[in-house]
Amino acid sequence: MKQAIFLDRDNTLIKDKGYTHKLQDLEFLPGAVEGLKKLQKEFALIVITNQEGIPLGYFKPEDYENFKNHMHSELRKFGISITAEYNCPHLLQGNVPEYSIECNCRKPKPGMFNQAREDFNIDISKSWMIGDKISDINAGKNIGAKTIGIPSKESTVEELKKGGADFIFNNLSEAADFILGNRIYNGSVEVYPKVWGEEHWITNNDKYCGKKMLINEGFYCSYHMHKVKEETFYVLQGELEVIHEGKYYIVKEGETFHVKPREYHSFRALQDTIFFEFSTQHFDEDNYRLTKSSSGNQEQWKKEIEYVLNNITQTETKIKDLQELKIIAENLHHQNKKIVTTNGSFDVLHAAHINLLKKAKSQGDVLIVLLNSDSSVKRNKGPDRPIIPEKERAEMLASLDSVDHVLIFDEDKPLRILEEIKPNIHVKGGSWDVARLEEERSLLETWSGKLRTFELEEGYSTTNIISRILETYKK
Repeated sequence: MKQAIFLDRDNTLIKDKGYTHKLQDLEFLPGAVEGLKKLQKEFALIVITNQEGIPLGYFKPEDYENFKNHMHSELRKFGISITAEYNCPHLLQGNVPEYSIECNCRKPKPGMFNQAREDFNIDISKSWMIGDKISDINAGKNIGAKTIGIPSKESTVEELKKGGADFIFNNLSEAADFILGNRIYNGSVEVYPKVWGEEHWITNNDKYCGKKMLINEGFYCSYHMHKVKEETFYVLQGELEVIHEGKYYIVKEGETFHVKPREYHSFRALQDTIFFEFSTQHFDEDNYRLTKSSSGNQEQWKKEIEYVLNNITQTETKIKDLQELKIIAENLHHQNKKIVTTNGSFDVLHAAHINLLKKAKSQGDVLIVLLNSDSSVKRNKGPDRPIIPEKERAEMLASLDSVDHVLIFDEDKPLRILEEIKPNIHVKGGSWDVARLEEERSLLETWSGKLRTFELEEGYSTTNIISRILETYKK
């Protein structure tokens, strides 16, 4: 009997660009090709993928087949042969009737795995399931295979751990090393350049991580934290100044400092410095940054962090300026979180607005509302608008559970803001000019973003509400 590696496709082998099916959208994830090369020496490589874009009507089965053949062809150029690929084209709540059915093949159900076991005489007990979603982990457990999670925008490290993944790795190459028993340190060191210097990776396995860090004088790292990783730093040579949970320290040669999960920290080199980091397992997706790495004097470094901390502690924590939002968006993209934006005046907030915002939030992980300023509302709606000033409109939006951040902007159109934030999805509600929608859609497509439109419920509009109030209370 054969051993197999069962592989999810999107966010495990290739970058998920939203119901990926266009040949030009094929992009292998870092570590995917290297991992497949390693694994094919001892395992059958079997792709198991749910393709709900088919039942939702976003593309046809032949589009999926063309993309599959293209992907396999590209992998063969690297000397990789995929043993087989199975797909489920079903979704009970789909839009295409023939595929909108209950089935036994959609993960985490075992149908595709059972077919592969029969087709290739697979020994499930010696096989692995690797994927980025909880459904992948559950699928592996349902058939009795060992499971590995790869964090993505679908599932964080913490979610995969809670979901029962046996092991978690950054990418397929790391997972392959672990499966094949190549995790023992053999003296080789991987060097990664950083804004502030270099990281020399000695080891990073499922239990611990060891790195040597070289940071240049005057440079500093981002003010960041890890939800999972716990770290101890030892200064071998030089001197660091550290801001840890808002407090300032100097760490000299031969001294250590310790950082627990969820504790924000940043370090700056007072001179060229070498130090070691000893920590639990490292995942890039477990990095939550509030500022960027850079260089500068102590005052500049402290001011950047103080600025962020002061804004975090304000009561209006959801109301941001563009500089803050750019940092937040970069951090979210780094975590593979799905950013949703919508824009509008939201003058005299009503039920249809509330429902639109709920729908928008359901499209992703974080909803950012781009709110037209008073001046831009006057240009768009007339001199008598808005009824409610921008600050009050922002406060009302910020009070809603569905809204994560609010930005007030002065332009008539949100194009510049969208380009800065680069949302995964931009939502439009109500009746919009077709040319304007196409302008925004074209911009979004430059970074594979999507435009989604929702109709507002009939009978609701700020103009109608204003007219009813005037009619009711006219003298």
